[in-house]
Amino acid sequence: MRFKATIFLSLVLIALGGYLYFIEIPGEKKKQEAEIEEKRLFGFSQTAVTNLSIQTQNGASIDFLHEPADPDNPWRITHPVEAIANEAASSALISQVERLQASRMIEEKAEDLKEFGLDPPIYTVIVTLNRADTEILEVGSENLTGNQVYVRKGMGTPVYLAPVSIKQTLNKELKEWRRQELFRFAFTDVKRVQIESPREQIEIIREGDGWRIRWPRERSGHQKPNEAKGDPNEISNLLGSLSSLRGEEFIDERKADWIKGLGDPILNLSLLIGDLEHPAFFYQAPFEPETVYAVTTPTAPIYKLSRGAFNILEEPASSYRDRRVVDLGDPASVEQISIKKGKETVLLERKEGEWSIKKGEAPMKVEASLVNGLLFELNELRVDQFPEPAPAPAKAGLSNPDWSVQLKGKEGKPLGAVSFGRIEGDLAYVQSSNQPGPVLLKKEETDRAQKARDEIKPSEAPVPPPAQPASPAGSAEPKKG
Repeated sequence: MRFKATIFLSLVLIALGGYLYFIEIPGEKKKQEAEIEEKRLFGFSQTAVTNLSIQTQNGASIDFLHEPADPDNPWRITHPVEAIANEAASSALISQVERLQASRMIEEKAEDLKEFGLDPPIYTVIVTLNRADTEILEVGSENLTGNQVYVRKGMGTPVYLAPVSIKQTLNKELKEWRRQELFRFAFTDVKRVQIESPREQIEIIREGDGWRIRWPRERSGHQKPNEAKGDPNEISNLLGSLSSLRGEEFIDERKADWIKGLGDPILNLSLLIGDLEHPAFFYQAPFEPETVYAVTTPTAPIYKLSRGAFNILEEPASSYRDRRVVDLGDPASVEQISIKKGKETVLLERKEGEWSIKKGEAPMKVEASLVNGLLFELNELRVDQFPEPAPAPAKAGLSNPDWSVQLKGKEGKPLGAVSFGRIEGDLAYVQSSNQPGPVLLKKEETDRAQKARDEIKPSEAPVPPPAQPASPAGSAEPKKG
């Protein structure tokens, strides 16, 4: 009997759950959606918007043209200037108007609109749909609590209360409705960055998943330029700074006269994005030390930006160089380590997960943690200074280094090599396969690597010799003697 009652209760619960899932919850969801639709003041789609106008109570207006088919510049300002619009701000406003909900109706036929701040409205938004139909939103003053604002949909329509956020969105100066970015790009689309100033010329080139930097040698412009790996993090920071460069003010009139008056550029920049070059020229007026003027395309305005935002472009080439001495990627890929100090060479090898050490005699086991400690310290070495011009190896004590290490992977694949040379104060000269010439590291870092090297000692037990194949059945080993 108890078993049948349990089955009955289970069936009742299943039926109740099915009712809630298939009937009650969808019904409640539809009811909520219907309530939202009932409160919405407009029913247009963003894709139908072709024009937008924002008018203020003092008679000023900003007019927009919307062209969704243009992915690069879907919004343009046509009045009071012709300029590319701030896409995010324009789209956010239209989205907000489209979804605007009234919390309640205040008056169906208001006789005194001044008490609502609607005679005249503080803002009037006119949305043109398909270049023919229009929708109007008038925004007035805030209610007593300040969290809602009085609105209506044009002459003769009821007055509603709506979220005050719509008024806050409209409260922008002209410059905030304009596109402020000097450049728009996806990081992955940038193939090259060229920076040229009176002090230095830098070329940053994408190579596969990495970067390479080129800059002229100091002694002669006819020599082959310096080259080095780029630091992906620093270059990513540079691209981020370029994408966030924004004009704080705009010059639209007499641009040619302005440029003549600014003199020679203090810096030229060129971005290769996809297959197109995007140049920019930066100027500084002697009477405005905290302001930089940027000129990009003939149709764009002259941008005024702060000196602080521009400063990152004046960083030297060394700022973007890869400072890693060894680029292991995965230290676990190292299969062989050769350490040379003076005339002595120590060979470390890993087979089947076990490390052994050989110093002229039979290989001995060594603790893996000690070897991993050395690999960790080598992988953490970072360049402190890039001497310019790079000294000759002999001068840096690298013709006959104090000690050196070579790293190899499977099948003897070279993974990195480092030589440690002369000490100069609290710095040490180092030459590595990851750097084109001698570099300077902090001595405390090279000391840690040396300490990790010295801690590698063989254990007492020698490595067992490889197992001999078993003799065939029935055969006997030949007797010695």
